[in-house]
Amino acid sequence: MPAMKLSDADLDALVRYLENTAVDEEGGRSAMSSDVLAIQNAEAASRPWVETLHEWVTTVDHKRLGILYILYALFFSSSAVLKQPLSASS
Repeated sequence: MPAMKLSDADLDALVRYLENTAVDEEGGRSAMSSDVLAIQNAEAASRPWVETLHEWVTTVDHKRLGILYILYALFFSSSAVLKQPLSASS
């Protein structure tokens, strides 16, 4: 999971939520689904492109493999078309 950057206000809200949840669990009450905390301005930290490329090339995820299969087919089909002579009058 990518790292997230949180503001100080978001971190404080998260700490308050976790402290209240811990108190609720000790008191015997379970946290309700309405107690969910929404963090607004969370940003995923970007990874270097080499790491992302390596992840895509070495994947075993069938969805990514399907996307790679389509991209490879388009690439090699277009390269074959570009290598043909423009006039086919031989």
